[in-house]
Amino acid sequence: MQPIRINISQTVIQFAMDLISEATRLSKSSSEEKPVDELEEKNGNSDAGPFFSEILFSPEVTICFDYDGAGFAALGRIATDSLVSGLVNLALGFAQIRCSEIKLNRIHHRGGISGWDKLMPFMVLTWYEDIKTMQLPKILSGFGPMHALSEVMDATIDLAKAPLVGYYEGLGPGGGGRVRGVVTGVKKGISRSTNKSTGAALEIVGGILGTVHRIAEFSHDFIAPTAVDENKTPLTVTQAELRHAIAKSTQPSDLREGATLAYRILTDGSREAVYIVKKDVSRSVKKHGVVIGGVGALWRHLPAVTFLKPIILSAEAAAQVIGGARNSLQPHKKVENEEKWRKPGPI
Repeated sequence: MQPIRINISQTVIQFAMDLISEATRLSKSSSEEKPVDELEEKNGNSDAGPFFSEILFSPEVTICFDYDGAGFAALGRIATDSLVSGLVNLALGFAQIRCSEIKLNRIHHRGGISGWDKLMPFMVLTWYEDIKTMQLPKILSGFGPMHALSEVMDATIDLAKAPLVGYYEGLGPGGGGRVRGVVTGVKKGISRSTNKSTGAALEIVGGILGTVHRIAEFSHDFIAPTAVDENKTPLTVTQAELRHAIAKSTQPSDLREGATLAYRILTDGSREAVYIVKKDVSRSVKKHGVVIGGVGALWRHLPAVTFLKPIILSAEAAAQVIGGARNSLQPHKKVENEEKWRKPGPI
């Protein structure tokens, strides 16, 4: 049986939690308003459902799941939630799981169970105990960069074992001797481990760049001044903003396209930042004069434009280059990122 692949985002989990809490609230309110009939209660208690003399769940089911947190966007729910749920949302926002695996093992129970309300908890608790005692290492191996690190370690071990495997293969009939077997084993080990280890290393670097980008973007949004449009002019998008958004949300196919997109991000992002500063300075000069308005506007934009904006643009550009290199080595990663999370950009 093929494993079931599940891709979960924090938005889905928050929607499910809100749906369950709302359903629980409605069920409690309806049960409190509905009068209790003693005859119906007796009949309901006597009707326990079907009796299962033997329970067989086979074969075992493997579930591979990925999870992607919302990052700093999860901070928006903390102010409206309670302390516990806010901390849970914050933890889910910064968590990331890749290729974690759980197995719903085969169940064969001959003791008999009466009713669906006892059958389902029995199966869930059986799987839960098995996952808690036997499968935690497989689940924890997908948290953060652990999956990529495990791939690098597996590729390194395969490369180290390749000469020994080639040595024993060379001793066999038609192996070509010990030296030839070792050389052949090393070549095979290098070809097998290069793509795997390089792709995993690029994934680790991309994850670090994504973290740096999120922190810098959050700090930029927090520090950068917000312009108040008193004339209520219609919102316009410049060519630089449009080209920057398109380049940022494009998944590169190879290293050349990644370098091209990185150049566009740096140039158009810089023009966008300059345009925002010039617009704010001109508005402040008209309102407060050159000294107070112009110098004050430049001073307000100084930390965000001179320090944080270059970090954001550099992280986005480097992510495009790394994404292009990874997609050229592993073309299926591009399709996976586009179809799994509906998030075309590498960050």
